[in-house]
Amino acid sequence: MIMKNDGIVSLTPLEFTRQKPGVYAGDTTYSTQLVMEILSNAIDEYRIGNGNEIVVSLSTDEDDKYWCCVKDNGSGFPINDLRDDGETTFQAAFDVLNTSGKYTEDGRYQGNSLGAYGIGCKLTNFLSHELIAVTIRDGKLETNIYEEGVFKKRRLDNSRQPNGTMVIWNPSEEFFENVQVDYDKFYKDINTIVCLCPGLKIIVKTEGKERIFYSETGLEQLVNQKIESSKVKEVVKNRCSVHTSAIDMVMTYTTAYSSEIIAYANVGYTESGPHITQIKSTITREMKKFFEENKWIDPDVKLTGENIQEGMLLIFNVNVPNISYDAQVKSRITKLDTSVFLEDVKSGLREWLTSNKKDVKALVDKAVAAKKANEAAKRARERIRNAGNAKGLKAKLQVSDKFIDCVNRKPSERNLLLVEGQSAGSSAVEARNVKTDAIYALRGKVLNVLKSKPEKVLENQELFDIIMKIGAGYLDTFDIKKMMFDKVIIVSDRP
Repeated sequence: MIMKNDGIVSLTPLEFTRQKPGVYAGDTTYSTQLVMEILSNAIDEYRIGNGNEIVVSLSTDEDDKYWCCVKDNGSGFPINDLRDDGETTFQAAFDVLNTSGKYTEDGRYQGNSLGAYGIGCKLTNFLSHELIAVTIRDGKLETNIYEEGVFKKRRLDNSRQPNGTMVIWNPSEEFFENVQVDYDKFYKDINTIVCLCPGLKIIVKTEGKERIFYSETGLEQLVNQKIESSKVKEVVKNRCSVHTSAIDMVMTYTTAYSSEIIAYANVGYTESGPHITQIKSTITREMKKFFEENKWIDPDVKLTGENIQEGMLLIFNVNVPNISYDAQVKSRITKLDTSVFLEDVKSGLREWLTSNKKDVKALVDKAVAAKKANEAAKRARERIRNAGNAKGLKAKLQVSDKFIDCVNRKPSERNLLLVEGQSAGSSAVEARNVKTDAIYALRGKVLNVLKSKPEKVLENQELFDIIMKIGAGYLDTFDIKKMMFDKVIIVSDRP
């Protein structure tokens, strides 16, 4: 660290990373990100045809130290490949920030990489007490040892072992609330990775237990798992699948009322970016065009993307070079060339639409119904909003006379009692606490809201009354903080 005048400080990359670990690691509740950083390099090797098995070992030793190990059977690093600064290429990969063979098209790595910034290995080293990196290539072995992020020694040997790289490290409790990985999240991520890389085997060893992750069907398996966990049903017989060198995509439709898009780029999960928005736009545009060509919708029916995508489940992975992210955790893409894959999406979607007209026609009906439902829901929200803003006599007329209020005006001290019928209501009125208990008398069996559309719910006078008196809004306008009661109590006869 170099101190300048007026308290201005210059930190080395090691000092900065250890002082601000969240800048590169993101969430530091667990050390999971360190495993994912090393694992991503092994995955990159697999994706260019080097190796097909990765072993991840996670364990606590007799001194209560937590150790992580990632071993692959990829091509390995060049052995004792000295740079101008005296370090080997392998050493620099772990202690010189922004060192990578993946920056340029003529670099050592030939492929589209998830590890694109040359930070991951350094991050793992800098945030660990100890790190041992071993690589084997063409009968030669190089071992480098680091302590607290600083290189200590190197060993060169001959080896009869196959090519590959192994990294072992001890995450530091100084930088993580828990030095272990978040196992639930980690297993979920590993399952996703093998589905994005069909044919890759990842073995996870933890405290004497072993789990093998492998997929032959790829994204189809992910879609199956998602549908099963969501407890929805598919409404198309054949899924739309696009598998090219630029994109791997599977799209289906379910009984859900909303769409879900799960997007990856070079096997890394992404929350947002132009790849998502452009693919969504392409799907909307091509489907709308196909509907019109087949005269399945009236000219005056203007379907929106939300209508067309209702119930859509889309999972895809784009394989694209030169992606720009907003941070090292790579969840948000700021720039990439969408032309690489959009034509594939367009042609694949067109082929699916043409080959599955019966299913697609059902989607048209679903989209039109969705449009009508959205419009009805909008009218419902406006009715609630207008009723809530009404004053004087108009406001009183909005709610039927089956509601009897209490004296207290403070929401935290008010209760709403829902009773069945006028007779029960009369009894409840006599027995209640007048200061705190308001009464609403229902009329027999109420509408089943779980099986009813929003407009039907609001057409029911009793449900409309209850929504208005609770005062917290409806659907996307609901805000529990605006409730006019502390409790809503359902009063029933003794069985």
